[in-house]
Amino acid sequence: MSSENVGFLKAFPILFRSRLEAIFIWSWLTTIICLVLGRGFPPLWPTLFTVLSMILLSMSTYVYNDITDMEMDAHNEVKGKRPLPSKRVSINDAKKVSVVTGVLGLATSFLVSTYGFIFASLYTLVLIGYSHPITRFKKRFLLNELFYFTCFPWVGLMVCYALEGRVVMSAMFAAIIFGSFITPMKPLFGDSTDMYEDKLFGMRHLGVVLSWKGKIQLMIVTLLFIMTITPLTYVQLGFSVVVPIMVVAMSLGFLRIMFPIMNAYDTAMVMRAKRFSHIYFFLLQIVLIVGTLNLGFL
Repeated sequence: MSSENVGFLKAFPILFRSRLEAIFIWSWLTTIICLVLGRGFPPLWPTLFTVLSMILLSMSTYVYNDITDMEMDAHNEVKGKRPLPSKRVSINDAKKVSVVTGVLGLATSFLVSTYGFIFASLYTLVLIGYSHPITRFKKRFLLNELFYFTCFPWVGLMVCYALEGRVVMSAMFAAIIFGSFITPMKPLFGDSTDMYEDKLFGMRHLGVVLSWKGKIQLMIVTLLFIMTITPLTYVQLGFSVVVPIMVVAMSLGFLRIMFPIMNAYDTAMVMRAKRFSHIYFFLLQIVLIVGTLNLGFL
């Protein structure tokens, strides 16, 4: 069955909807970092343009990812329903959408800040390199996670220079903490539906290489890192005491769930841990924002 040439205008919303989750996550985290930097009240227009730039760049890079991974996705029951492997959108239309959104995203970041444009470009290059046939980071052991993690500091620096024209450590801390949490979460919960085709096509990311126990241990080390570094740095970074108290309490609660499932995979307990991870990550964002507010009782 040949791909359908629906044209750019029709392909855009189809591809946007298919990648809505990834686009939302990156633009949402960009918004949170803006709020942390602005202590709850960042400058309006630079924030809006920065978030818009992230929406466009995320769409561009993830559509490109779908183009290069189309053959792999066809072997996945869920991903096989995406527009490209299901032939609802042609490769040419997808390429047009990827290029146009990428150019518009970089142009938008350039309008706000020259340095912000540089870091937005680095973010884009890393995510393109994630799937590009030459670099193909996802086939290289540890490089997959390492380069994915670097996207978070690039986004943090993009926000810093777009809104303040300098590095703001509280915003960079938020970006690094988010990256530190999401990077080990990806092989633990996110890559579980991709195991068959990833092994079939020789992927070497941690989701394939590590055992279940190894993935849990990596997540536990991450939680210990977060709950250690936060109390040691919150004063220097300008956060209130509520941040270390809440982060340590939430991390201890998460660890209490993780240890019982380290040696034995229990579906019900794993699903509980996955739900708690989403709650933990959302509360972590709220805590960091609240911790920057000038509240007398905190």
